[in-house]
Formats: sequence, C-alpha cells, structure tokens
Amino acid sequence: MPESQKAEAIRAQEQHLRLAAGEREFYKNCCRQSKENIHQYLQEIDFNFGGAPCSYNGTVHYSYDYAQQLHYPSDPNQLRPIYFKTPRKCAIFGVCCESIPRQVNFLIDENVLTGTGANSTISYVHCFFNCHGLGEKTAEIHADNCEAQNKNSAFLWYYTWQVMSGLHKEIKEREIFISLLFDIATSVEESAAVNVAELVGLHNGTVRVPCYDWTTFLGLYFKKFPESKSYYHFRFPKDHPGIVFCKEYWNSEGKAINILRNARGVAIGGELPPTISPSGMSKE
Repeated sequence: MPESQKAEAIRAQEQHLRLAAGEREFYKNCCRQSKENIHQYLQEIDFNFGGAPCSYNGTVHYSYDYAQQLHYPSDPNQLRPIYFKTPRKCAIFGVCCESIPRQVNFLIDENVLTGTGANSTISYVHCFFNCHGLGEKTAEIHADNCEAQNKNSAFLWYYTWQVMSGLHKEIKEREIFISLLFDIATSVEESAAVNVAELVGLHNGTVRVPCYDWTTFLGLYFKKFPESKSYYHFRFPKDHPGIVFCKEYWNSEGKAINILRNARGVAIGGELPPTISPSGMSKE
C-alpha cells in the first residue's frame, strides 16, 4: 500500500475516534442533565403508572434495544439433554430511562412474536410511553444504529406523529431454574431494583401488548425520509409540525426536511393502526 493511502487511512481512523469520543460525551451529558433536572419531580410521581402526556415540563432521556433471546425451559443443573429438540424462545426488548434509572423489559414469547422490524419496535416503544413514561414534554432518545429496526422512515414518521398528536412537545432521537415465561419475568424483576418486566403475551397466545401496522398507517400521511443513513441526530419539535431537523453529528450544521404528504396534517383523534396478529407456534 502506498504511503499516501496509509496516511489517509490513519487520518480517517483518528477522525472516527474523535467523532466517537464526542458522541459518547454527548450521550453522557444528555443522561447527566436529565438526572439533574428531574430530581425534584421524582418525589412527586408514582412510577407504577405512566405519567399523563406533557405533564412534566422537562426533558427525560431514554434508550432502547433488543437483547439476546432466552430459551426455556432452562435449568443450570441439567444433567442430561432436554426432551425438546429446540427449547421455547423468549425475545427481550428493553427500554431504559436513565433519569430514574429504570428499565422495562418486554418479554416476547415466540407464540406472540410478530418479528423485530419497525412495526413491532414502534409498538413496544408506544406501549412504554403510554404505560411507563414519565409524561415529559421533551424526550431525548438514543437507539441502535440499525436501519431495519430504528433508523428508518417509519420511526421518523412515528416520532413526528407523537409530537403532532400532542403526546410530546419535542422528541430528540439518539443462575436460576426457568421453566415458564412467568419465571423469566420474576428473574427480570429480581435481578435489579431498576428492572421491570412487561409480558407481551402469554403461553396460550393471549396478546397483552398488541403490535400495530404503523408502517402502513403512517405511510398515508408521511413521505419517506431521504438519505436517512447520512444522519445520526433527529429532532421533532411541536412548533414545526411535519418537519424533521437532522444533522450528521452532534456538532454538525442542522437541516430541516418536510416529510408531510400534504398540508392537511395527520389523524390525531386517538386513532391507532390496525393490529398485526402473531402467527403463533410452528409445528417445528
């Protein structure tokens, strides 16, 4: 490799490290400021129930992602192979509120799993805001840089819809024996004081957290976001309905993009998308 290419590769690596360090510091500042501002509010709210939308005049920081699947039944003292060729699976989707701190873990039995794409992920985030959110006016969110789950037009539509519906003023995106699904829930609850279990469904296929077809529903009102891979910071202010403010890095120049299909806006009368029914357990 020529020396010029080596030097260019080194410069690119150093630039990447500087940007990564800056983004990490930006994340830490978001969490720290959120904790400091909410200290007084923590003494007045009951965390067993979600706060009313926009009832807290402040900013709360959240982050979320999928975790590795669990298999059950599972016994750490298992001496011989289990009877089942493939154990039953339980997917986990966690949403952490660093301001408290508190983490809600959605336990998704494979009998009620509808995939891990945009519709499912948005549905779990929507349920979290309704049932476990603190009712903040401004939400700061950090999520995995995964296009299929988080970084896509559907999620940008959803955040815009949240603000236009009055549910937020502004959103900024950035050993134990296990035999039953309820045992997993107990394990989550007892693992740490900050962990909360939220069952998405039951063994018999009963759905407790429905998955909505957000992509089709929101696609009626919003246009696809152009070049979403090029940006890492998004802001959805109430004062500019349908406008997404985006920038590449925390210190980059911002850009405003209109994603509304028409000026009539969106349906904000509490209407939700149609639900998606899980396919249930396969014979395999």
